[in-house]
Amino acid sequence: MKKLILIGILFFNLIPVLKKGTIGLAGPQTALADSYGEGWDNYDGLYGSLSDLYDLDIVGSHYNSNGEFVFDLSGGDLYYPNSSTLDEVIVTAIIEPFPDYQPPEPITDENANEIFDDFLDWINDNPPPETTPDPCNQANSLGKNESFKDKMDDLKGKTGLDYEVGYLFKNGGSSSADYTSLGGVAGQTQISIPISSIAGTIDGYIHTHYGSGTIPVFSIGDILSIYTLNNAGKITDLSTFTIGVVTDYGTQYILKIDDIANFNSFYDVHFTTNANMDALTTTYLDNVANYMNASAMDFKAASELAFLKMLEGSGMKTFKGNSNFDKWNPIKNVNDEVKPNKCN
Repeated sequence: MKKLILIGILFFNLIPVLKKGTIGLAGPQTALADSYGEGWDNYDGLYGSLSDLYDLDIVGSHYNSNGEFVFDLSGGDLYYPNSSTLDEVIVTAIIEPFPDYQPPEPITDENANEIFDDFLDWINDNPPPETTPDPCNQANSLGKNESFKDKMDDLKGKTGLDYEVGYLFKNGGSSSADYTSLGGVAGQTQISIPISSIAGTIDGYIHTHYGSGTIPVFSIGDILSIYTLNNAGKITDLSTFTIGVVTDYGTQYILKIDDIANFNSFYDVHFTTNANMDALTTTYLDNVANYMNASAMDFKAASELAFLKMLEGSGMKTFKGNSNFDKWNPIKNVNDEVKPNKCN
């Protein structure tokens, strides 16, 4: 058994009825150096479980310069555990958030230390799976991003022009310096993105649809531009990429990608040939006309619903914003009605 002496002090006082440890201020420290360190920092859920057991907000762990094991607490304080013995109750509570881990034998007080040792090995050998950032959290963050809101508001004031304008942005669009302006050509309902002149990669772009002759939602060309940028290697991360539009109809939307596999499949089906793109466009326009004629919708409402219907199964999620750009609500088509589209 490769159990280290340090393991014996790792989980002292895991539940409040045991002896309390001591809380101190942060001081000189070193990163975990033993073979178990990487696994701890890979699992936020493990620290959450420990926080519940200790009744503390544990956010990390390390060994200090004296070789003492220490839990890092939110706010910068440290927690020094005291001695105790692992038992069935404690080890069961520790592994409970990890259903994929199966102990080699039923846990008892007698084998609790060995099970815990085996669990630590499993933690190091099984890093957490990669997850796609939640698009709703991203949209909420944009609603709090002052630079993003300022740029969207700037575009809102330019929807009366006779050409499209926009911005590319990097670094999440967190400051004005992260934005590069774009300008279209008078009378043209499109905006050219100079892909070859983009230095590095971008996190998104936002633009206008001007005048009553354009559409009040994203266009199929807007969708194509995401694929074009991605195929050129100009998108930093598809799972966090944002495209936004502000229209002269008083509407504003952002589009996020929440299923990259479906997003790629949507491209394969609809954007690899001109014929496929034409078919998608025809279906979209037919749905707009149908909603206006059969359901007596106005052009703005019919365009929105037809766009949502077009994107079904695309791996993309549409958010509709308020006039201040600080609220972004996910929406979808449900039986030819616009309904909330909650994130997972």
